[in-house]
Amino acid sequence: MKLRELPAILVLAVSFLFLWLKVPGFWSADNLQQVGQQTGLLGIMALGEALVVLTGGIDLSVGAVAAVAGCAAGWRMHSGGSWIVATAIGLVAGAIGGWINGALITLRKLPPILTTLATLLLFRAITNIATGAIPYNDLPEPFKKLGIGNTPLYIFVILTVLGIWLLARARFGRHLLATGGSEQSA
Repeated sequence: MKLRELPAILVLAVSFLFLWLKVPGFWSADNLQQVGQQTGLLGIMALGEALVVLTGGIDLSVGAVAAVAGCAAGWRMHSGGSWIVATAIGLVAGAIGGWINGALITLRKLPPILTTLATLLLFRAITNIATGAIPYNDLPEPFKKLGIGNTPLYIFVILTVLGIWLLARARFGRHLLATGGSEQSA
């Protein structure tokens, strides 16, 4: 542990202590499962954002891209498609959203903060128009199980371990870190 990480760990410890003392049921199984679920869902998105930040960039549209991906998957499932195919379609939609951001920033040399702010608004508008601002609720049970309970936390832990390995051992990861240090040197 590095000294600069100590304040964040202390804030976390004080927060847990405060909640433990002041909130009845904080350590209940239901609450911990809810915390694990939310941590997993946000953590998965944060992993992608961390890769962008490591390269010296910023992405404000990560939530909107996730909404477009979810919308694409939900649309396919509502059209009678397999949830596995729908999940793949959602992942491809998310990758396309990320590619659009990356292409605008690297090929057109647009500032990342302005580009991702604009695509945030664009992707949110697409999602709202496509769904009529009404969420997809009637989804297959196997698909729902991916996002409830501790499943998102388990997926987050697996992806985190994979990401650490990628950054520490893979050529791509080392190149990514070098780019964040100095794009010209990389």
